[in-house]
Amino acid sequence: GHRQVVVAQTSAARHEDLLSGFLCALDSNRASLHLVNRGTQTKTKKPLLDAWFVASAALESRAHPFILVNPDAGDHAAERVSFSGNPQAENDWPVEKLEYRGADGEATEMDLGFTFADYALLMPALHEHFRVVPAGFESPELVPLDQYLDLDEQQVDRAVPTVWGIDEQGVLLRLAVSRALVFACRDRLNYWRTLQELAGIHNFYVEEAIERVIEEQRAADEAEREELMKAHEEQLDSVRTEAADKVMGQLVDVLMGADLSDMIGGGSPLATMPAKAAADTLPLAETAEETAEAEAEAEVEAEAEEELSFDEPWLDTAMCTTCDDCMGINKMMFVYNDNKQAILRDPSAGPYADLVAAAEICPAKCIHPGKPMDPNEPGLEDLIARAAPFN
Repeated sequence: GHRQVVVAQTSAARHEDLLSGFLCALDSNRASLHLVNRGTQTKTKKPLLDAWFVASAALESRAHPFILVNPDAGDHAAERVSFSGNPQAENDWPVEKLEYRGADGEATEMDLGFTFADYALLMPALHEHFRVVPAGFESPELVPLDQYLDLDEQQVDRAVPTVWGIDEQGVLLRLAVSRALVFACRDRLNYWRTLQELAGIHNFYVEEAIERVIEEQRAADEAEREELMKAHEEQLDSVRTEAADKVMGQLVDVLMGADLSDMIGGGSPLATMPAKAAADTLPLAETAEETAEAEAEAEVEAEAEEELSFDEPWLDTAMCTTCDDCMGINKMMFVYNDNKQAILRDPSAGPYADLVAAAEICPAKCIHPGKPMDPNEPGLEDLIARAAPFN
């Protein structure tokens, strides 16, 4: 049968491919069939173009593609079929740059796909399938034929396929292509894609399988990523919990074993409370055995705090910036503790006016004058008004 015959479809324009077909047939004991395009033109007494040019155009336009079938090359179609002689075999149509000069004389270029319709334009017998688009007429519906063939059905209904040609003066013309010639171009394109698959180029099933594998791999990667993120979050939560438990344990150990009595007296780095509050404050428990006693003392302390009146002067020692301003007013009333922070040593060591003045100049605003201890001190009404913002 014909499947056991050497078949060489070649062109007189490509002597290398022509000779390779002959040599393949001579090296085989099989019958051979040779289809050679000579670049002939019909319906013309005198050829308009060189035959070599027309034959080359037939090869470029997929009208007469190069194909060599050698049954001795293997059992698979991709092994038997040689396709390498075709220009830009991986594309539907060869794409070339057309260089021309515009009306302004500027050199311009554009990419053009060379289709079967471009080849048909070389055949006088097929000129009836073209109509000239009026010069200067531009519309987005005028679509190059190679792009038109890739449009979907809805887009095709609104588009007009075109190719480029030149007139006798060498001026570029846009030509609309007939419906019949478009069908012929689509037929050649389908045939070309069939040859591509036989030669192992753009095999539909292979490309579909590749897409499926890529999609499956993408899904697997996404699932793995989600698993890793989940495991990371779980591990992070575990570390956070362990760290929190460890810190809380250390904090409990410190609090249970610490002696905080020094922080309650006059030298507290946190705050110096009024003398009455300091006297009522009890030290915290130092050992685990004294826990019950400490709880009872805490209740007493809470009751004492409820009775605490902020009418008495006090100083927020922890906020002190050691500016010496209060010391300059009354060194008997204000003194520094071991941390070089001011405490209210004796509110009665000076007039209420000293407390108010110290509160006004304190940059940290940590002195709270409270209410005056001596109701007979001169100018109390004004002093109380000045002290109000600091209480």
